[in-house]
Amino acid sequence: MRTSYAGANAQVIESQITEPLEKAINGIAGVRNISSSSSQGMSNITVEFNLDADLEAAANDVRDKVSGATRSLPTDIDAPPAITKADANSDAIISLTLQSDTKNPMEVSDYARTSSLRICRRFPA
Repeated sequence: MRTSYAGANAQVIESQITEPLEKAINGIAGVRNISSSSSQGMSNITVEFNLDADLEAAANDVRDKVSGATRSLPTDIDAPPAITKADANSDAIISLTLQSDTKNPMEVSDYARTSSLRICRRFPA
């Protein structure tokens, strides 16, 4: 979740935005971890849920709690907190860049494809 408050220093962001929002979402069932950062003009809070949590229901719980906590935030923030969700299972685990001085781009692409297939067969999901 991101909240922008232009012109506010990190201490103001922490005390007036990050901490109230953290307190609001702290009691949500299934929360595994809450981490945050407060910097010049920006609050960023990440909520990690237990693996067995229903991500849709959890996101709705976060939206509800944040909506209630918005009344305690400064009235001149740039916009309401922006809540996004990400499924860790859908994120890339590894990213590689391949380059060759002896093979053309098609050969490099073929190498990457066949190598990744060998790896996937060796380590099935």
